[in-house]
Amino acid sequence: MDGAAVAGDPFEVGLAAEVAELSEVAGLAALDELLACALARPAGAPRLFAFRHPVVRHAVYEAAPSGWRLDAHARAAGALERSGAGPVERAHHVEQAARPGDAEAIELLATAASDLQSPAPAVAARFTPPRCGCCPIGTRTASSMSISPQSRRLPAMLGLIAFGLVALALILATSAAAAAPQESAQSANHRSTERLVVRGEDTIKDGPCPDGVCQLELADGVFRGTPVGTGAYNGRAQGRRVVPERRGGVCAPIDGRIVLGAGSADRLVLALSGDSCQDGAGDVTAASFTGIASFLVKHGTGAYAKAKGYGLASFFEDASDREPMTLIGRISR
Repeated sequence: MDGAAVAGDPFEVGLAAEVAELSEVAGLAALDELLACALARPAGAPRLFAFRHPVVRHAVYEAAPSGWRLDAHARAAGALERSGAGPVERAHHVEQAARPGDAEAIELLATAASDLQSPAPAVAARFTPPRCGCCPIGTRTASSMSISPQSRRLPAMLGLIAFGLVALALILATSAAAAAPQESAQSANHRSTERLVVRGEDTIKDGPCPDGVCQLELADGVFRGTPVGTGAYNGRAQGRRVVPERRGGVCAPIDGRIVLGAGSADRLVLALSGDSCQDGAGDVTAASFTGIASFLVKHGTGAYAKAKGYGLASFFEDASDREPMTLIGRISR
């Protein structure tokens, strides 16, 4: 998932595999897992796939270590160059990976800015030296932006759309996603970790919304997974600060918890923090929603009494309030 999030949205499967340093066979196997979990879908062209919702890519991208992302963008830029891609296609990755004073990067970004002057002036301004981040420190000013009066008269929406595509990878994820790797590193000193993969399905029951904070119940959940086996689960969540979503719907931050193994002696309690967004526009009471959240294992009982762990959770509520759920992460016990 990390390689695909860096490669773009939509992403080409070969580029995503190279970014993630996977062989083509391993990359295709990873893609099959994303498709099986409904985290990605075909994008209408051979070898091209898209995340189910931009919020999924945001969370995956921000959960990846910052140092790894620098190298990953460098690998993406190199792979695109070898494939014959032009400056515009490579500019975002070069901007993210270049060091201050990198003359080749500055030249490429200047070329990309020139190519984008007419169709997308807002993005062109981003890449124009010395506005770009790879220019030598102390030389960055806004005065070098060179946009013609004719370009300024172009419809502003073109620039905003293009800017949005470039800026998707810069949106901050929740603080819990940043805290999760830190906790896992501490516990790894004392326990061996293993992969946690859980798939389930539940029913969403909408509760009251006092002061704009809506209560949600995850009921009648059934799961299967590794290493947790099968069982029942339930949970609660709350959504707050509903804001418009760029495709005409709404989004809201969510916090809550899930109990795997509800009603049994062996239970895992997960704390969730993330976002839920409406799929498209229209009446929210008859709409589907995509949610993505980071989770931490807060505590457990029985076989999981000493468990620690972290990962990402995805939720896809349909218009009838049925909700497939996927958890992917690490657990130690």
